[in-house]
Amino acid sequence: MPTRADHLADIATAAISVARKIQGEPFKDPAIIPLVHLDRIVLRHIHRYPGIRLSDLAAELGLQPSNASTAIRSLTGKGMVRKDSDPADRRAVRLYATDAGEESTARVRHEWAELLEPLVESDADAARLAELLVSLDDALNRHVGSHGALGRDRTEDGS
Repeated sequence: MPTRADHLADIATAAISVARKIQGEPFKDPAIIPLVHLDRIVLRHIHRYPGIRLSDLAAELGLQPSNASTAIRSLTGKGMVRKDSDPADRRAVRLYATDAGEESTARVRHEWAELLEPLVESDADAARLAELLVSLDDALNRHVGSHGALGRDRTEDGS
């Protein structure tokens, strides 16, 4: 009989497999702006968490701050993301998807919904699966954000 640890490992394995298959599907909509993999991840995260700080974005995605900054420069250059000064801390910026970034994200989400439509049997299954996965993603964001990439405890020097 499978253990809780077996089930949890199966969740991680399936999530990785599903994500790779979805990301491997070519987009049909020519209006979707092509982005490199990291830019897509960063844009989706900013879409989901508008106004996120760059440092939080990097922590939640398990990125080095320099890699997050590179992705933001790329997305800003493509007109997909804007940076606003943080009123609480002028040294920090808040990140938002632009109208173009939101439109591209909406188009991608529409294609993903079309891909999964025939594969998920009922509206109730879709709602429950979405609820569980979003909850798990939120929990991982909090965990990774407080423990460093992959949930490892950070040392005193922050590495």
